[in-house]
Amino acid sequence: MAGSAAGTHSLADFRRALDTGDLDDVEQALRGLARPPVVDLDALAARLDSAAQREALEALRRARWAGGSGSAARTALRAAFANGPAWRARADAPPSPLPPLYPGQGSG
Repeated sequence: MAGSAAGTHSLADFRRALDTGDLDDVEQALRGLARPPVVDLDALAARLDSAAQREALEALRRARWAGGSGSAARTALRAAFANGPAWRARADAPPSPLPPLYPGQGSG
């Protein structure tokens, strides 16, 4: 399959899982949207910048393990991820050792 930096699922896969899969399929598709894919919902939530998307993940978690509504979780996920995941900027990227190409014009 794809290398470790590539995701294993597309947004279309996620939408298909929401429409026809069980909640395990939905979680797997969500985790596979990350590049590289993540191992659990906690790791996925840590990468998301959107509070609404993190809240939708909590609805999924409640539906799967705490007696929450699967229908409500699907609705929340569908709304929160309508335009795809909103990823946080990578804070772990090392600063460039090169000076800016065009000083005084921002960082790009």
